[in-house]
Amino acid sequence: MAKNRRNPITHGQSGKFANICFQKNGVFRSLPDTSNRIWSPLQVKHHQHFANAREYGRRAVADVRLTAHYASLLPNWKRKIRNKNVGVYQIAICDFSHPPFICEVKLTRSHNPPVFCLSVFAGDMFKVEGAFISIFTPDGEFIEEGNAFRPDCELKFQYAIKNSGILNNGTVVRIRIWDVPGNITEKDFSCNLAQIDLSLSPL
Repeated sequence: MAKNRRNPITHGQSGKFANICFQKNGVFRSLPDTSNRIWSPLQVKHHQHFANAREYGRRAVADVRLTAHYASLLPNWKRKIRNKNVGVYQIAICDFSHPPFICEVKLTRSHNPPVFCLSVFAGDMFKVEGAFISIFTPDGEFIEEGNAFRPDCELKFQYAIKNSGILNNGTVVRIRIWDVPGNITEKDFSCNLAQIDLSLSPL
């Protein structure tokens, strides 16, 4: 393996030229030949996912709304940004690669007027875009569904159950959340009316 650490022409360079790869530590190496390599199903899935992430990064740079969204997040994500488009591309790929997650779901009850309310605490590397609630009987029969809303300056989504009389022990609450790139996380929770104002148990 050739090393050239003090050459002022190539010092600090990285990338490839023809079939040679330049590393910042001064190492030159030939590019690996993967033409005959057999990828496992998991590797194929990973490569496709990263290809989709790069495509989303290019789309974010070309979209005015997405560019503005990610550009506003750049100062808190990376200290030194020489090129805004490169930063938007990188942060979009990062966002695409990290789906949102559900932290906690609470069922609370108010008495005047009497109504049950679901509170969904969700997180994401950058932003949870929305939440959708579906409710089913313990036997799987559909009851109701709708979008949850997020009060201003709060980290939780809220959903007021339209017909509180339909709730029973074992009623299934399905939470679906998504982020800006469209990654979806879905999880089912079980109701226990003896534990109102406490967290629901995941199924």
